[in-house]
Amino acid sequence: MEEKVINNLAKTGSIKKVDLFVIEYHFYPSKENKNSLSRILTLLENNRFSYSFNYFLRYKWILRPPFVLHKYLTQNSNLLIYAQKERS
Repeated sequence: MEEKVINNLAKTGSIKKVDLFVIEYHFYPSKENKNSLSRILTLLENNRFSYSFNYFLRYKWILRPPFVLHKYLTQNSNLLIYAQKERS
């Protein structure tokens, strides 16, 4: 869903009106679910946005440190993408 929204903004030119995005990217690991993260980042880069991430897992609503994430990757996870338009 996130990819469709950003792609639509880019196609219509409306993305030029946006200075800042906070995108909650949802990833549900499965063979059927294709990861669209790289396409979202490409759309942002092509439209002059720089970005950073905050990764968290919804495991009893507790944030887990990075060195234990591999234990929880089979669960639904979210990635916050903070994207800001680059200054000219």
